[in-house]
Amino acid sequence: MERGKLIVDRYELIGRLGRGGMGEVWAARDRVLHREVALKLLDLDGITQSDLTRRFEREAVAAAQIVHPNVAALYDRGIHDNLLFLVMEKVDGQTLTARLQAESPFPLTRAMAIASGICTALEAAHRAQVIHYDIKPHNVMLVGDGLVKVIDFGIAGFVQAAFTVARSSQLAPAGTPEFGAPEQFLTERGDERSDLYALGGMLFAMLAGRPPFTGHNSIAVVRRKLDEEAPPLDAFRPGLPPEVTALVAELLERDPDRRPQSAQQVQQRLQALLASCTAAEAPTTAMPRPRAPA
Repeated sequence: MERGKLIVDRYELIGRLGRGGMGEVWAARDRVLHREVALKLLDLDGITQSDLTRRFEREAVAAAQIVHPNVAALYDRGIHDNLLFLVMEKVDGQTLTARLQAESPFPLTRAMAIASGICTALEAAHRAQVIHYDIKPHNVMLVGDGLVKVIDFGIAGFVQAAFTVARSSQLAPAGTPEFGAPEQFLTERGDERSDLYALGGMLFAMLAGRPPFTGHNSIAVVRRKLDEEAPPLDAFRPGLPPEVTALVAELLERDPDRRPQSAQQVQQRLQALLASCTAAEAPTTAMPRPRAPA
């Protein structure tokens, strides 16, 4: 791919934003609607993994089900010169990965606010019967006005087989070892509660400055997740409200049945904790002392 190339005589490539296992992502200009977009491209000639095209198709269908301010919107999809492409909302901001590298661990209220934004996106996705399966800092964008945007539904799954796309069981187990739920790396694949586990890992990373599990390679990290309980958050960040450490511990339970069962439940707890943390950090203004009578 090169700058200036036109896709279907409409989308002009401006600059490459990234490259990964699911192809390249470019900033592009929609010449018809005169707006900036993000274009994800998958070259069918260069495919070495047989399930990439199926994952690409699943991403399009998954993203199209969700219309929400906290989720990057899908505008179009198609094929051009043996290239599969998705046209998405271009999110101008910084990945949570970059923000964590620059200034972690986060203050408590900031971490809770970001977690709440991610959870809002998960509520919308799960309501649309879509499971993200790859919630991690690189897939969360922080926009200048404080808005959180969840991106990249490349390995998304569906709660019900309502669409004619490849089922999760037809695809290789996938997820990011540091944040994916243990069951995602087994034959079970997981469900909505797998996204909640990943949210717990994200909140842990924002508050502790590191993910709950680390290892010398991906296999070691997954093995630890399957065999060990998650470490307590207060071992790395003492002094946090016990309600916060308790929520993170519940989200990181190995057994999905012991986690909170819905994003809505988690959001209610996050909102209550955020309100109490914000109130605790608010400066108190001393009342003026009454003047003595003359």
